[in-house]
Amino acid sequence: SATIMFLAFAAIVYTGHLTVAGTMILLQVFTFRELVNLRYIEAKEKNMPYFRTLQWLWFYAAMFGAHGSTWLKAPMGIDKHIYLNYIQRYLSTNSLILNEVAFFDFLSFGLFSLVFVLSVLSLKQGMYDYQITQFTWTLMCVVILVLQMKTLVFNIYNGLFWFIFPFLCVAVNDSGAYFAGISLGGKIFTRRVADNVYKPITFLKLSPKKTWEGFSGALIFTVMFGYYAAPIIGQFRHFACSYDELRLNAEICSNDILFRDQIKYHGVSIALFASLVAPFGGFWASALKRACNIKDFN
Repeated sequence: SATIMFLAFAAIVYTGHLTVAGTMILLQVFTFRELVNLRYIEAKEKNMPYFRTLQWLWFYAAMFGAHGSTWLKAPMGIDKHIYLNYIQRYLSTNSLILNEVAFFDFLSFGLFSLVFVLSVLSLKQGMYDYQITQFTWTLMCVVILVLQMKTLVFNIYNGLFWFIFPFLCVAVNDSGAYFAGISLGGKIFTRRVADNVYKPITFLKLSPKKTWEGFSGALIFTVMFGYYAAPIIGQFRHFACSYDELRLNAEICSNDILFRDQIKYHGVSIALFASLVAPFGGFWASALKRACNIKDFN
């Protein structure tokens, strides 16, 4: 199964920026579905016929606003293509909506306003507490997923390196933590509990199997990977060049100098982030599982 997953991932990366971005957005949809299912109470939902639909409307409105707005918009030309071929021909020449940016901003705000009004109208007496709690949970999921994915799609546009390399750093960090924890866990960071009796120091009570040895070993492995692997990956034009540069078959990419001279330092910075911040995403997932009494995510 690991081989199949790796081959599928390699095929997606090989096909280019649009396929990678589309795959990430699709995964975002599945992740949102799983998160909202964690707090789904069927008995209560039956009394609110369209409440489930409203949760998804909040998600799609946020997705549309994130990927169609001017803030860190991934300029791969999709929004402009839609505007010129399907929208502009139906608008009069005197329309106040002069370009695709204005159109998507206007439509994004309109969708938000519509979903907000529908959410307020859906409130039912006796269900206020449950509905407000669910809406709060929905909006938190939207913020965590859509905000992160928005910047990710923008990074993909600027070069597949900025997606592939952080992804690999997280994988190396997770693998390094496993092997360092297995081999050294509980042997270095300990505390004395009695005469000649020492107990391992747990890294975080939320995940009692995580050790300081594993965390420290993963940090070392990931930083080394960042320093040495970044220049190697950056040598490949398919990873280093932006979407437009590859599409136009540019002879020189804007980041060529960066990948030749300074990328190892950027690699170390990304590796440090993957070692010091990214693991807490796993801890957050552990907290969600414990709070919802589930063993694992699908």
